Amino acid sequence: MKLNIGCGMWGTTGNPWPDPTAYNSDFGAPLPGWVNVDYHLPHGILPEHNFVQHDLNVIPWPFESNSFDEVRAYHILEHLVDLLSVMREVHRVALPDAKVDIVVPYAGTVGDVGNMAHRSHFNHRTFTYLCEGVETNDLDFGKKLFRMVRQFLREQTFEEFEGIQWRHANLQVILSVVK
Repeated sequence: MKLNIGCGMWGTTGNPWPDPTAYNSDFGAPLPGWVNVDYHLPHGILPEHNFVQHDLNVIPWPFESNSFDEVRAYHILEHLVDLLSVMREVHRVALPDAKVDIVVPYAGTVGDVGNMAHRSHFNHRTFTYLCEGVETNDLDFGKKLFRMVRQFLREQTFEEFEGIQWRHANLQVILSVVK
């Protein structure tokens, strides 16, 4: 099974469904064939979108441990209250070696600092603290939950305001669950 977290704000009349086959779609829309979860139940949700209405800040999530072989978190982690608890919950519900695919706004970009609803900020080091094989002398989050598969910056565009160029960019991180 595959889990798509934070996908309730898309798929409405004002935000049409993105092409689910498009690689690296930045949308967090409900996907056919996945278990989709968010506190916001989209208007007009289709029957083929298995949707669970749940606030992802409330842990534990309503899923059994070791249930999912893939977890997708596109533009949701920056909105949640306790990132470390959420990542531990992702680890709990995922199977060993499950793929975790994350897209978040890169720290200091317009998409990061321009949205007052963002509670966490991310750069290329953020998720390494939770990955095995990475020495982190300054912080200890306990057991390493993941293995870093790859991460990359997805540069998009620039926006100018009062002579200052602001970058639009997202960080995509692919992790593998270690159990």
